[in-house]
Amino acid sequence: QTCALPISVQKLCSRAILIEQGRISVDDIPRTIIAQYLDGAGSCLSSSSLYVVKRELLNTRKAVPIAITDIQLLTREGEPLKNLKVGDPLVIRIFYRAEKRFVSPAFVVSIKDSFGIEVARFSTMPISGYFIDVIYGEGNIDLSFNRLPLTGGRYSLDIGFARPNEMLAQWEGVVSFNVHEWDIYGSGFPLDRSRGLIFMDHEWVHRVQTM
Repeated sequence: QTCALPISVQKLCSRAILIEQGRISVDDIPRTIIAQYLDGAGSCLSSSSLYVVKRELLNTRKAVPIAITDIQLLTREGEPLKNLKVGDPLVIRIFYRAEKRFVSPAFVVSIKDSFGIEVARFSTMPISGYFIDVIYGEGNIDLSFNRLPLTGGRYSLDIGFARPNEMLAQWEGVVSFNVHEWDIYGSGFPLDRSRGLIFMDHEWVHRVQTM
């Protein structure tokens, strides 16, 4: 399966080539070739299979007069995603329609793994300290990550709408998305669930004591 090829090449090969229109376009180490392949990939890495918005859940009427009309996963530049690897930037854009004025509202995004366990939760207030004065009518809000800290696997999003100390509406599992394994540290070991749920920028320092 084409989706599995980058992982196999990374693990098994010391050299790789990228063939375009029947000609070798790049001959380099696997890490370089895989990055170029994923950047230009269609097939299984297209946005249509990368994430799914469950619109039947969006259309569920809530007790409060607000609706989430769409959710998009985008690049940092606001373009549709072609792929999403471990450590890539990501923008989650939430479109809403408020039929009344909400003062000091908060948007909440929860990321869950494939077993439904919450990995992380983000909110405009109080967690992130991003204050919204009032909303009314239509608009959208972005939650941006410079480097998505998730290892390879399948994840889902819950979206919530709240005011201080009260969740007003919640859309559970409304988006599911894939993060593709990637050797973020350049060690030859792509990060997947077997190596944890998240990664952190870090470094090792070893010192030898003289006798």
